[in-house]
Amino acid sequence: MSDLAAVKPGIGGVVRGGFPWWLITEQRDRRTIAVVAEEEDVLGLADDVQALFKLPSEWGPPPPFPVHSYTADDDADRQVALHEWMFPGEKTKAGLLISSIESLGLPCDPPSALRSRAVFLKPGLTIARPKFEDALARAGYSRSERAEQVGEYSVRGDVIDIWPAGREAPLRVTWNFDTVEALRVIDPHTQRSEDYLQEARLHPVVPGEGATLEAYLDGARIIFFSSAAAQWPEGGAWSSAEIVGPSGETDEGFEPPPAFAGNINRLRDQLMAWHDEDWNIVVYCHNRGERDRLEELLRDPLSSAKGIRPPWFPTLLIGELEHGFLLPKLRRAVLANAEIFGRYRKRVRLPKFQGAGPLASPLDVKPNDYLVHEKHGIGRYMGLKTLKIGRVTSEYLQLEYKGGDKLYVPIFELQQVQKYLGAEGHRPALSSLDTASWDRLKAKVQEDVAKLAADLLKKAAKRAIRPGHAFPQRTKLEDEFAASFMYKLTPDQQKTLEEVERDMTAPKAMDRLICGDVGYGKTEIAMRAALKAALAGKQVAVLCPTTILAEQHFRNFSERFADYPVTTRLLSRFQDKSEQKQVIETVAKGGVDIVIGTHRLLSADIHFPNLGLLIIDEEHRFGVKQKSKLLSLRETVDVLSLTATPIPRTLASSLSGIKDLSVIETPPEGRLPISTHVGLFNEDIMSKAVQQELDRGGQVFYVHNRVKTLEARKKWLEGLLPSIRIAMAHGQMNEGQLEETMHKFLQHEVDVLLATTIIESGLDIPSVNTLIVEEAEEMGLAQLYQLRGRVGRSKKRAYCFLFYATGGLTTDAKKRLDALKEF
Repeated sequence: MSDLAAVKPGIGGVVRGGFPWWLITEQRDRRTIAVVAEEEDVLGLADDVQALFKLPSEWGPPPPFPVHSYTADDDADRQVALHEWMFPGEKTKAGLLISSIESLGLPCDPPSALRSRAVFLKPGLTIARPKFEDALARAGYSRSERAEQVGEYSVRGDVIDIWPAGREAPLRVTWNFDTVEALRVIDPHTQRSEDYLQEARLHPVVPGEGATLEAYLDGARIIFFSSAAAQWPEGGAWSSAEIVGPSGETDEGFEPPPAFAGNINRLRDQLMAWHDEDWNIVVYCHNRGERDRLEELLRDPLSSAKGIRPPWFPTLLIGELEHGFLLPKLRRAVLANAEIFGRYRKRVRLPKFQGAGPLASPLDVKPNDYLVHEKHGIGRYMGLKTLKIGRVTSEYLQLEYKGGDKLYVPIFELQQVQKYLGAEGHRPALSSLDTASWDRLKAKVQEDVAKLAADLLKKAAKRAIRPGHAFPQRTKLEDEFAASFMYKLTPDQQKTLEEVERDMTAPKAMDRLICGDVGYGKTEIAMRAALKAALAGKQVAVLCPTTILAEQHFRNFSERFADYPVTTRLLSRFQDKSEQKQVIETVAKGGVDIVIGTHRLLSADIHFPNLGLLIIDEEHRFGVKQKSKLLSLRETVDVLSLTATPIPRTLASSLSGIKDLSVIETPPEGRLPISTHVGLFNEDIMSKAVQQELDRGGQVFYVHNRVKTLEARKKWLEGLLPSIRIAMAHGQMNEGQLEETMHKFLQHEVDVLLATTIIESGLDIPSVNTLIVEEAEEMGLAQLYQLRGRVGRSKKRAYCFLFYATGGLTTDAKKRLDALKEF
């Protein structure tokens, strides 16, 4: 037994960081339920417990045991967690189930049905195919053309593809009459078979009825963290629960670690002091990069030879630990990199793979959208149509071409169809089904692209022969800045960062474009580039197409650079003349490291004595004069352009050799799932949703996508919600009016922004966490997805209400709305 057994804390002496360690050392071959207050705490605690299994042997951690997360976000995963917690297998006798207060009351299978609803498979098993499909239906699985998401299965002859609950990829079951011949995992992208399996259990994807977690308490130990217990009534089936928390008197137990606030010298001094007192110290980092950066920051180059650690150096481990703890009686400390730098990550379940391809699903489009067929050109989508050809009945996309001609594209040929990408509001001419005319048009486009490529190559050649400023390699302060980022970089972000750093340290001027959706992490890359330039003594200009975006960037830059020796200023038309003059004069004297503004920064009266980096947000939205000025700047300073405008994968691939382009396609880890409600418009639900958001200090986007009736809708809302401040925004307002409205919204002078779909791109306002959309059935899946992406950018749970009008839904509209609710 570990010597920690002598120091078991009293029930009231467990600080937040010590709770996971207390849980695993208290485990005694018994099923345990640990209850925390919030949904986001569930995954965090599960990660913390798993991380602590990695502690060195002298700490005496128990052998790892199964840890399961029980959350409201995913019915299927909750069913799997419950089953594996109840039936852990022969190798372990116990397991830990972590739940939030919210999830305790969610429906689940009663114990008698938990195992019977699961479907077991292994090679050699004999089961009639109809009986097998009936079992899948009882478990909540639905038949579809392809198994592209959890809960779907498809049948093709003797092959059944199934995507089971709890698995990261589908399975392929090969049959020989009524006998299972083989089980294989298949790649969800390519649909190709990979590894063979000896057996598989297909857990239900929807919960049963008549039970909650309360039905599983018999024989289980129940532990509530104190913040959760405060929200749960005493008595009943949960009366045997133990309450664990920091309150209460105890002579022995845990203490929280010191707050270092990113001060490496203070951390180094504390580590030395602990070493002098013979403490055992462990520091957790989220990944290898964080570990290497922290090791570099802690090293003292004057006293330590390269590669040799000083005696006080802590043990550095990789693990998802957010909170550390101290055990003074044992002289032991566990620290978390997040606490050292004061940056905490929001941890949530990452979204599962969804079908991919040029057009992933017919749900991506709505009737009257324009599509481009690889062989036939531009057509208008008229909806899905079921046709029987011979003995086969299948669904087809119906496309209308010039002259009313029709083309039917089978679902399995979706890879030949892409959504038309053109200027907003532009209606392209329909192509003729005469393929020769489409081929001529493609040839003309290829010729134009070749000219564009030649122009880009000439510009690249000019930059290559004109020497630029080679910035120094990454410094310790840059490492510290990177370590303080509250999120883990996605693979795309990491690759883009490496490309930007390589460009900036090269002896020629950088000219790189970063493409990625709003919230995908472009700004963090730009900030790291700005820091590198500022630390090298160069000035940075951040150019935005609108005052609102400039203010948004200024807010984000100011917050991120608050603890670093970087001066950031904003030049905005919302500032008075004297303030603008003061900023301009300070920039001219070299007293500003980073200045953020609109095209005003390109005016003749703005003088940069030492400009080294120009960051341009959405360059395509600038006018001809501004673009001409930017063209001349490109030959003398490093330029980093950012855009949220999607670039087709084929174009990105074509440009890769002639244009410095980085594409960030991976969504960031850490956004809380958005709670999505789909239903018939309900005045009461809408009113309560607005009031609920305002009661927690937030703001609301309300989408009414008809400019003609927007004013009338505003008056109706004001009558319904008289105490709420409402403003309108739409594309027919002049730029000044629109910016003024958005400025007031950003300054919290407006509670509800009633708008058209103009809000679907470019906005990142963390205080807006409720979205209401009227007549959502009239919008495409991609547009609804973009709209929903405007909320859920803070630690608060976000809500999306998609209302449809009376009169019922078409099949396509119902599928679109259901798909968005699912993901």
